[in-house]
Amino acid sequence: MLEKMEKGALVHWQRDGKTHEEQFGKKLNDEQRMFVYRCHAEYLMPLDIKRMLTENYGVVITTATIGTICRANKAKAHIEKFREEYMQKIKSVPIANKRIRLDDIEKTRVKLVELINSNPLKTKGDKAEFLMCSRRLNETVCVAREEMERKPLMVQQLSLSDYSSLTDEELQQRKRDIIEKEFRQGRISGVGEAGTGVQGEDTGEPVEIFVAAPEEL
Repeated sequence: MLEKMEKGALVHWQRDGKTHEEQFGKKLNDEQRMFVYRCHAEYLMPLDIKRMLTENYGVVITTATIGTICRANKAKAHIEKFREEYMQKIKSVPIANKRIRLDDIEKTRVKLVELINSNPLKTKGDKAEFLMCSRRLNETVCVAREEMERKPLMVQQLSLSDYSSLTDEELQQRKRDIIEKEFRQGRISGVGEAGTGVQGEDTGEPVEIFVAAPEEL
């Protein structure tokens, strides 16, 4: 049995309980096609692209059609361009922000504390849950501590033969020279006296500078 049901610009055909949806006699326009390219470039699954295409444009196509569109030769340059833009926007991802990561960790910690405090510890199951939550709480605190104490590293590769004859004072001066050089090149900011108070340009966090020979790296 074939049944036709019209709804807006979409035509739904239903046969034996299976629904096949297609737009009323039109292909994707340029804007819709670019939308598909961008979604594919950002690693969305065809099923998600299909859903978003319907939600944003009222267009319904199959996942197979989406795959065909994205594999077309004319799609390659657009997808590469969108993917390059996508990969450069790392900081726009919430979890890339330290504050957001700490907020998420704190939410987990609060929930675990609530579970621990509300546990009556009467049954064997209660005690097992208490131990599990306690273990997870300790892990969460450790993750938070690591997140707070983690510092970006800056390694300056040197030849030991160039510095083996230097005094401690001369080595300290060399360290200050390295810091000042990195500051001038814009890789760090906030250089203080004697090389203290150095901050990374991207994170604004303290930077540890290590002087190492090539064989030590």
